[in-house]
Amino acid sequence: MGVIAAQIVAQIAAHIFFALQARPEGADERDRGVDRLAQRNAYFVLFGSVWAVLGMALAAMAPLTLAYALVGAIVLAELVRFASQLVYYRRGL
Repeated sequence: MGVIAAQIVAQIAAHIFFALQARPEGADERDRGVDRLAQRNAYFVLFGSVWAVLGMALAAMAPLTLAYALVGAIVLAELVRFASQLVYYRRGL
Protein backbone atom coordinates (compact mmCIF):
# COMPACT_ATOMS: atom_id res chain seq x y z
CA MET A 1 0.00 0.00 0.00
CA GLY A 2 2.84 2.38 0.81
CA VAL A 3 4.43 1.86 -2.61
CA ILE A 4 1.14 2.57 -4.38
CA ALA A 5 0.58 5.74 -2.34
CA ALA A 6 4.15 6.90 -3.05
CA GLN A 7 3.69 6.24 -6.75
CA ILE A 8 0.45 8.24 -6.83
CA VAL A 9 2.10 11.17 -5.05
CA ALA A 10 5.07 11.03 -7.44
CA GLN A 11 2.78 11.00 -10.48
CA ILE A 12 0.77 13.95 -9.17
CA ALA A 13 3.98 15.89 -8.56
CA ALA A 14 5.26 15.05 -12.05
CA HIS A 15 2.00 16.13 -13.68
CA ILE A 16 2.06 19.42 -11.79
CA PHE A 17 5.70 20.01 -12.76
CA PHE A 18 5.10 19.34 -16.46
CA ALA A 19 1.88 21.38 -16.48
CA LEU A 20 3.74 24.38 -15.09
CA GLN A 21 6.52 23.99 -17.69
CA ALA A 22 4.20 23.76 -20.70
CA ARG A 23 3.14 26.89 -22.53
CA PRO A 24 -0.54 27.15 -23.43
CA GLU A 25 -1.24 26.60 -27.10
CA GLY A 26 -3.45 28.97 -29.02
CA ALA A 27 -6.50 27.80 -30.89
CA ASP A 28 -5.80 27.00 -34.53
CA GLU A 29 -8.16 27.03 -37.49
CA ARG A 30 -9.44 23.52 -36.80
CA ASP A 31 -10.25 24.34 -33.16
CA ARG A 32 -12.15 27.46 -34.19
CA GLY A 33 -14.09 25.52 -36.84
CA VAL A 34 -15.03 22.72 -34.45
CA ASP A 35 -16.09 25.24 -31.82
CA ARG A 36 -18.18 27.16 -34.36
CA LEU A 37 -20.02 24.03 -35.53
CA ALA A 38 -20.57 22.78 -31.99
CA GLN A 39 -21.94 26.17 -30.93
CA ARG A 40 -24.29 26.11 -33.92
CA ASN A 41 -25.65 22.70 -32.94
CA ALA A 42 -26.12 23.78 -29.33
CA TYR A 43 -27.88 26.96 -30.46
CA PHE A 44 -30.41 25.01 -32.51
CA VAL A 45 -31.14 22.69 -29.59
CA LEU A 46 -31.45 25.60 -27.16
CA PHE A 47 -33.68 27.53 -29.57
CA GLY A 48 -36.00 24.56 -30.06
CA SER A 49 -36.07 23.80 -26.36
CA VAL A 50 -36.97 27.37 -25.44
CA TRP A 51 -39.85 27.26 -27.92
CA ALA A 52 -40.99 24.01 -26.31
CA VAL A 53 -40.90 25.68 -22.89
CA LEU A 54 -42.94 28.57 -24.27
CA GLY A 55 -45.46 26.02 -25.48
CA MET A 56 -45.50 24.56 -22.00
CA ALA A 57 -46.21 28.04 -20.63
CA LEU A 58 -49.18 28.36 -22.98
CA ALA A 59 -50.43 25.03 -21.66
CA ALA A 60 -50.52 26.64 -18.19
CA MET A 61 -47.79 24.52 -16.61
CA ALA A 62 -46.60 25.38 -13.11
CA PRO A 63 -43.93 28.14 -12.95
CA LEU A 64 -41.49 25.87 -11.15
CA THR A 65 -41.87 23.26 -13.89
CA LEU A 66 -41.10 25.93 -16.49
CA ALA A 67 -38.00 26.99 -14.57
CA TYR A 68 -36.78 23.39 -14.41
CA ALA A 69 -37.50 22.98 -18.11
CA LEU A 70 -35.45 26.08 -18.95
CA VAL A 71 -32.51 24.85 -16.89
CA GLY A 72 -32.86 21.46 -18.55
CA ALA A 73 -32.82 23.15 -21.96
CA ILE A 74 -29.55 24.87 -21.14
CA VAL A 75 -28.02 21.64 -19.84
CA LEU A 76 -29.19 19.76 -22.94
CA ALA A 77 -27.68 22.41 -25.21
CA GLU A 78 -24.34 22.18 -23.40
CA LEU A 79 -24.38 18.39 -23.69
CA VAL A 80 -25.03 18.72 -27.41
CA ARG A 81 -22.13 21.18 -27.70
CA PHE A 82 -19.71 18.85 -25.93
CA ALA A 83 -20.91 15.80 -27.86
CA SER A 84 -20.59 17.73 -31.13
CA GLN A 85 -17.02 18.69 -30.26
CA LEU A 86 -16.17 15.06 -29.59
CA VAL A 87 -17.74 13.91 -32.87
CA TYR A 88 -16.11 16.65 -34.95
CA TYR A 89 -12.67 16.04 -33.47
CA ARG A 90 -13.14 12.30 -33.95
CA ARG A 91 -14.08 12.77 -37.62
CA GLY A 92 -11.10 15.02 -38.15
CA LEU A 93 -13.11 18.02 -39.21
